[in-house]
Amino acid sequence: MTAIHEIRRLFVPRNLIKAVIVFFLLYIGLTSCAGNTVTGKNKHLISIARIEKIRGDTPDFLFVDIRNKDNFRKIHIKNSLNIDPHFLTSKTFLKGKKIVLVYGGINRAKALELARNAESKGFKSVSVLDGGITAWVEAGLDVQSYPGRKRDLHTVEPGDLYLSARKAPHSFVIVVLGTETSIEKFFPDTRICRLEEKQDNANTTLEKLGMTIKDLRKQISLPIIVVDKSGAIGNKIYLFNTSANVKQLFYLEGGLKSYRNYVEKMALIAKGKKNLGQRLDRGCE
Repeated sequence: MTAIHEIRRLFVPRNLIKAVIVFFLLYIGLTSCAGNTVTGKNKHLISIARIEKIRGDTPDFLFVDIRNKDNFRKIHIKNSLNIDPHFLTSKTFLKGKKIVLVYGGINRAKALELARNAESKGFKSVSVLDGGITAWVEAGLDVQSYPGRKRDLHTVEPGDLYLSARKAPHSFVIVVLGTETSIEKFFPDTRICRLEEKQDNANTTLEKLGMTIKDLRKQISLPIIVVDKSGAIGNKIYLFNTSANVKQLFYLEGGLKSYRNYVEKMALIAKGKKNLGQRLDRGCE
């Protein structure tokens, strides 16, 4: 008997309550089949619209920017604090505040992990600005910055992409431009769109790239990262972002070459730690 037939059989006045219960359980089963998605609600995420609504009524509402000092100096939300994420939970004066963490690029997973950790250690309220500093600027809200530094908001450093690929591989989409290297081995669990680069017609390639990005944005709200061989696409991505007004569009700094070098470096570090641990174990024998 199908689920629909079961509901129809039960859906009579004397069994109304039972029918509702069955329908509710079926609904839970169907929605759980879709799996967890990064676009679902997270209790620590807070939208810009929500922030603007409650900001004037909350005197202890405080932005804490967890990016590095250089990026913070370039551009940041007015009156925000810049705190190293490793030392946030040691700042006891923040425990009674309503904190909103501000991250850069695609580092949402890192910020959410920090928020959960802070609340577990007694912090009153720790939220994460959905979209980070990039979303704040894209919304046209007040910032303090050096001239021309808004372009840096659309850059994703290899280290940040590496961390996000390990912690939240489904939290972004990659558009690969003109590289023969198998990028799938670096991002096995991430959605990847390939776009062939036409050497004889750069304008056609950029036009196709623009169409691909616009089509993707209609389908998803996730950050889109454009990856080319060397990162040269950066200038064009910034211009496209400002002209077409595509939100949460980024490019990989240094391109795939830089990312590959970073991955190799991390592999060597991991190997060195493993070898060191083995030597220490043998020394204790």
